[in-house]
Amino acid sequence: NYTHEMGSSFLTNFLEINGLFESNSASVQRVSDYLKNNTDARGAFEMSVKQQIRKHLSNIAKIEELLNLTIEISKVDEECFEVPISVFGELSDHLTLRETEKIFHLFEARSQDLLKYCAPKGRRSLIRIVVDLLKRLMISPSQSTLKGRLQVFLASLLPLSDRTGFPKEFKSDLPEVS
Repeated sequence: NYTHEMGSSFLTNFLEINGLFESNSASVQRVSDYLKNNTDARGAFEMSVKQQIRKHLSNIAKIEELLNLTIEISKVDEECFEVPISVFGELSDHLTLRETEKIFHLFEARSQDLLKYCAPKGRRSLIRIVVDLLKRLMISPSQSTLKGRLQVFLASLLPLSDRTGFPKEFKSDLPEVS
C-alpha cells in the first residue's frame, strides 16, 4: 500500500510539473514554489525535464530555456543540483556529436553557474559525462574543436591540485602542488 501511495504521488507530481511545461508556464518561481510545497516532487521534476528535452531535441531555443530554468531552480533549491547535469547527460546521450557541439555552447555560457551551484555535489556526474563525450570523440578526428572545448571545460571542473586521476596508493608519493 505504501509503495502504491508513493507511485501515485510521483505520478501526480510528474503530471503537475509536466502540465506547467506544456502550458508554457514553467517559470522559476512557479516550479520552485511547487517543489517547496511538494518536497517529494524533485524526482518527478527531473523526469519531466528529461521528457521535455527528448520532445524538443531539435529546438535549441527550447533546450536553452530548459537548461536556464534548471540552473536557476538549482540556485533556489539546492536539492535540484543534479537536474542541469542530467540535462547535459540526456543531451549527450541523444544527440550526434555534431548536434552536441551546437548545444555545448549553452553549457559553456553557463559554466560559472554550473560550477557554483551544481558541480560541488554533482561534479563526478559532470566529469563522467564529459569523459564519455571525449571517448566518443576519440573515433571522430573531425571534431577536434569540440574535443578541445570539452577538455577546457573538464579542466575548469578539476583544479590543478585535484589528483582524482591517480590511484590512492600513488597519491602519497606525489609532491604537494602550491
